[in-house]
Amino acid sequence: MEEKIFNQETFAELRDAICKVMANLDPCEVTEWSDLRNDLGMDSLDIYEASLKFEKSTKRYYPVDMETNDKILQCRTVADLVGLYESIAAKPSSATENGRSQKLHG
Repeated sequence: MEEKIFNQETFAELRDAICKVMANLDPCEVTEWSDLRNDLGMDSLDIYEASLKFEKSTKRYYPVDMETNDKILQCRTVADLVGLYESIAAKPSSATENGRSQKLHG
């Protein structure tokens, strides 16, 4: 089985956002391979809220559209979310502070 390689800084920022949403979690309990629902006890609202906290804390805003929202909620593990954010960030038109920041953070 091939391991995914991803940005450790993005993982740490996302782990912190998850722990802010799931206050009962110790950051040491959250690994790259933690299952968001089964291991961390998150539901879809928790996952979405952690995503918004991640965006706000990193000042990296992602497209506000159903496709992106669906992809966020389809992620099973923390590594899946990191990979999704890394792939979106790699696209030139991905991050716009006028998009999600004004609609959801403002």
